[in-house]
Amino acid sequence: YDLRKQVHQLERLNANHHLIHSIPTLNKEITESLFSSPMALIAELDVHFNLIRVNQDFANVHIPEPHFFGGQNFFDLYPGEENKIIFQRVLEKAQPFVTQHKPIKLTDPAGQWTTYWEGSIQPIKDSKDLVTGLFLNLLDRTDQKLSEDMLLKQAQIIDQINDSVISTDMDGFITHWNMGAKRLYGYTAREALTRHISFLYPNDFQDDFKKTAIKPLIDQGVNEIETHALGKSGKIFFVSLSFSLLKDETGSIQGLIAYSIDITRRKKAEKDLETHLDQLDDLVKQRTSQLTLSNQRLQNEIANHKQTEIALRESEETLKALLNASNEASFLLDTKGKVLGLNKNAGHKLKKDPNQLIGECIYDHIPSDLAEKRKSQLKQVIESKQSISFEDSQSGKEYAQTIYPVYSSEGKVDRIAIFAMDITERKKAERHLLHRLELEDIITSISTRFIKLSVDEIDDAIYQALKDISLFAKVDQCAIYLFNDDQSEMSMNCEWYRDSTHSMKGSLQNISTRRYPWIMTQLSLKEMILIPSVAELSSEADNIKSLYQSLGIQSILNVPMVYEKDLIGFIGVVCIRGKKSWTEDVIKLLRIVGEILTHALSRKKADQHQRYLFNVLESTNQELEDFAHIVSHELKRPLGTARLQLASLFADYKINLDEEGQKQIAQIISKLDILNGLINNILHYSSIGWVEEEIIEIDLNDIVAEALENISMPNHIQIIMENHLPNIWFEKTRILQIYQNLISNAVKYMGKPEGIIKIGSLDEKDLWKFWVSDNGQGIEQDNLHSIFKLFKTLNDNPESTGVGLALVKKITEMYEGEIWVESTIGEGSIFFFTLPK
Repeated sequence: YDLRKQVHQLERLNANHHLIHSIPTLNKEITESLFSSPMALIAELDVHFNLIRVNQDFANVHIPEPHFFGGQNFFDLYPGEENKIIFQRVLEKAQPFVTQHKPIKLTDPAGQWTTYWEGSIQPIKDSKDLVTGLFLNLLDRTDQKLSEDMLLKQAQIIDQINDSVISTDMDGFITHWNMGAKRLYGYTAREALTRHISFLYPNDFQDDFKKTAIKPLIDQGVNEIETHALGKSGKIFFVSLSFSLLKDETGSIQGLIAYSIDITRRKKAEKDLETHLDQLDDLVKQRTSQLTLSNQRLQNEIANHKQTEIALRESEETLKALLNASNEASFLLDTKGKVLGLNKNAGHKLKKDPNQLIGECIYDHIPSDLAEKRKSQLKQVIESKQSISFEDSQSGKEYAQTIYPVYSSEGKVDRIAIFAMDITERKKAERHLLHRLELEDIITSISTRFIKLSVDEIDDAIYQALKDISLFAKVDQCAIYLFNDDQSEMSMNCEWYRDSTHSMKGSLQNISTRRYPWIMTQLSLKEMILIPSVAELSSEADNIKSLYQSLGIQSILNVPMVYEKDLIGFIGVVCIRGKKSWTEDVIKLLRIVGEILTHALSRKKADQHQRYLFNVLESTNQELEDFAHIVSHELKRPLGTARLQLASLFADYKINLDEEGQKQIAQIISKLDILNGLINNILHYSSIGWVEEEIIEIDLNDIVAEALENISMPNHIQIIMENHLPNIWFEKTRILQIYQNLISNAVKYMGKPEGIIKIGSLDEKDLWKFWVSDNGQGIEQDNLHSIFKLFKTLNDNPESTGVGLALVKKITEMYEGEIWVESTIGEGSIFFFTLPK
């Protein structure tokens, strides 16, 4: 980027410099004109290289005052024999010098700084054509030179890396190829550049390039895969590919870098190991069978009284050859432990020459505790006349051993044969496999444990998960710490600890997080905090270090618990009895379990909040229903009494009232009747859920007929039954209220001289769908939902109380049904409701 800026500056000055370089010699007039024009760094020297004058740009490089340089010798300011020779040559030959591709190097006397300059040195001549001085015209190339040197050095480093480093554009076409790539794949840079990277791989890598390399790289920042590679020679080998993004100075992605390592030997070693383990198992079985057969043969030979001494020696020699050919360590001892024979592997096991051990007591050449154990085992074999097999460790090695009794011709056990096979590598592989299986079992167990868990069981499941983690990781305590809403305090929520330690829950409640800024800063990064040694924490963590030490903690690992990008707490895994280095398996387990426990706790918290809101809502609804029921009852009696008294007075004193008075009394009685109807509707509304009728089988056709009888049906309105209604199981009063309110509502708001009300039903598998339609005025779209609210009316109809549709909605929803309306202004409305069968 800096080089490009310098290039732009050079281009702006190029024209003027070209003019100066084209003048072979300068005179007084030309130099005067050059000094008066702004361009680069200019200086005039006499024949002794003393500075006569410099322009402001020259002075600005080190000392901003041009007059400072007058009389100063150029080489006192900038020593350099190579430059001095160049200046002298210009004086002697009266010919200019142009730097071309090699800039002039200027260094101060103290050697503290060095700069690089490009331009020309030209002779100045007087009227007699004699050289009177020199004219310097220079451009600063220091930044460019240093940048070029740095880029060259970086390129050389990358090129000399032993492993393959290849860069490509985002489509996979190669833009850089180092020497390591040539060594690995066999192609030169000329052969590889601009080709697609897929030509290095035998499978259809190009078609899959964006899917397997680019997309994971952009999503994760890095991408590592193992695959086959194809060399120039046609050889196919394994490579490990590590992809990373190649960005420019602005951060824009320009391509990718592929770092390749030949892992063929590793892959072969893994395969060989697997094959070797299989072979070991086969050899153990085969050898066990062979030894059993050999032992039986030996017993038969010993029991054969007619066998001659020569045959016995031949048999012993045969056995010795067989044992020496075996991979096992083989010993033949007498009943006291004296070595009668052994093979080469046995001598190697004891780190002794086999010939020197003959006649020696085996117990003198093994550790005393092991010697006592072997004495006991040999005694067991001699007394029981049965072989025993076992596994044990010696000098860091693990062996599978079998001790056989060897019988004399009289059938007595007079010798002991011991076979020991080195199973160290096999046991390591088995332990590693068991460890991985244990890790996977724990992860599977914990994850499946929370799948169908009820909220009330979460705490017990979390405790068991903490215990499983602790036992697997071999730690002393595992606990969950949760923050309050503003993260100002933290408390231990749940813990598991070993019997040999103690609970910390009581002392770790409502702890101010402000006292521990270091740990809060680390947790805010939402990354694991691994502390192998609390004692070695830095001074900035002194507060949390003191807390840990007061609790006896030596090592700790903290796993942040993040739910929907918010830090809600962390899991703390603690070692008290000693320090611990955290392995990748433990870290992987905690990372996965941390997410599981975070979601479990968040689910529990959400459920608790939901239960709280439900209880509050249920209590509020109950209070409202109680209030409506009580108030309606208390109003109904005095209102009925007032209506009767007013009607009686009207009957008695009607003749004393004029026409206007009679009309007003009649209106008051009508209003009281409407108010009484409103109270009745409120009582009906509030009684839903209070009063339960018997659910019986009901013929809805009879219900509709009864509802029509209860309504004063005008002569201009026609009722049409669109189909025969079904029988349903329901409360009779409730279903009657539904139809009576819907039909009454259609009558009240008909507003047309000829009205039609249609009633019908439809069987829809698990539910019944019913409707009441009219051809009335219709309802505005904005009111289609609000009309079901209590006391909501659409106009000033004095007969409407605003309770009927709310009552219908409450009944249908109480029976898990739905109600809605579809309407068109001027054409009418259809009220639909559903009820489960």
